[in-house]
Amino acid sequence: MTRCLALLLVACGGRDQHQGPLTIKYARVDTTLPWCAESVALGDFDGDGHKDAVLALDANDSVVVLPGHADGTLGEPVSLAVEGGPRWVQPVDLDGDGLLDLVVTQERIRGVSTFRGRGDGTFEPLWTTTLAGCTAFADTSELSGPEDIAVGDLDGDGHPDVVVGNAERSSCEGVHVLHGTGDGTFSDAVFLPTGGVPSSAVVADFDGNGRADIAAANRTGGTMVVMLAQPDGSHATSFTHGTGAFPAHIVQGDLNHDGRPDLVVVNRESDNMSVFVGKGDGTFDSHGFVETGRVADFAVLGDLDGDGRMDMAVADGGSDELSIHLGDGNGFFVTAVRHEAGHCVNALALADLDGEGHPDILAANCGGQSVTVFRYAGMEAVPEGLPAHTASGEFGRPDGMPPPPPAPR
Repeated sequence: MTRCLALLLVACGGRDQHQGPLTIKYARVDTTLPWCAESVALGDFDGDGHKDAVLALDANDSVVVLPGHADGTLGEPVSLAVEGGPRWVQPVDLDGDGLLDLVVTQERIRGVSTFRGRGDGTFEPLWTTTLAGCTAFADTSELSGPEDIAVGDLDGDGHPDVVVGNAERSSCEGVHVLHGTGDGTFSDAVFLPTGGVPSSAVVADFDGNGRADIAAANRTGGTMVVMLAQPDGSHATSFTHGTGAFPAHIVQGDLNHDGRPDLVVVNRESDNMSVFVGKGDGTFDSHGFVETGRVADFAVLGDLDGDGRMDMAVADGGSDELSIHLGDGNGFFVTAVRHEAGHCVNALALADLDGEGHPDILAANCGGQSVTVFRYAGMEAVPEGLPAHTASGEFGRPDGMPPPPPAPR
């Protein structure tokens, strides 16, 4: 099913002396999937210069690729069989041949598998392993295995490594680190305790020493932990901070233009996000909470309106909404506009799908068994009655004071 809908995104500072605030228009295109997609990612898998979509279909034991077209639309899904309930799929060039491969977590068998990209949009099975230490509670084995994947060179050997989080009912209170060998396979997994069951992890240099560190969000306990890289290549927990209830996802990016990675944690059960601004030494200052829609599960960071500041898109699965939160360049989010999405929207990806220079949003809608492209379609004036600016304690300032003025461009 295909339909276009103009969505309105308020662009802070997007005005001149003759106009009021401007908005971004989005053209919406929906594509039906054969089953619920648990995750979505983007990459050029067939070498035609256009971004293709790849999605993990857990209950259908498959990963599907939807080839991208020059106009930003997606073609018919091509299926790849993946046993054991594929939960997360991550494109990455594992063997250095210039072609994207896939890393997939399989929650029902507690496994991780890799698939070598052929460069024509198809993949072949390459390697698989079962993660030790991931035992399930008695009656929830189907929801107990590995889930989220973060990628980075953790040991400095030039090969991609992966950090694997765990599904919500796992008893694994830590992440697994798999070090890449450069041929599409990994060495034995190393288990790193995090003090809770980590739903999601990111990799970045949080202390500025040139080594890749790890941050994870613990669903159990409601904490965010930072594990800094040690001289011997290991990682040790050095910073812990409370979050909202049931942190489901963590993302990193430079929110305030100081060159240091910051963190945002999506809290599913408290319907908000925790914002942490990095100090550059592996510790963080809390910038309070940002309100989301109901049952927010996923977020992506990127400059959505082209003003040079980091913005955020959030999947609010409980309210079937896509929330757009505009950043002010100081580490705060000062505008939030929510838009209708597919049923139970649960995963997002950002990329310029049609080559016009602005990021588009790809949303997986698990309950609706569909994927939606929100394609950037230009700027227009804000319609009368739509608020142009929202600022309160809910949007980044715990003291309730207005955010500081936007950072200069």
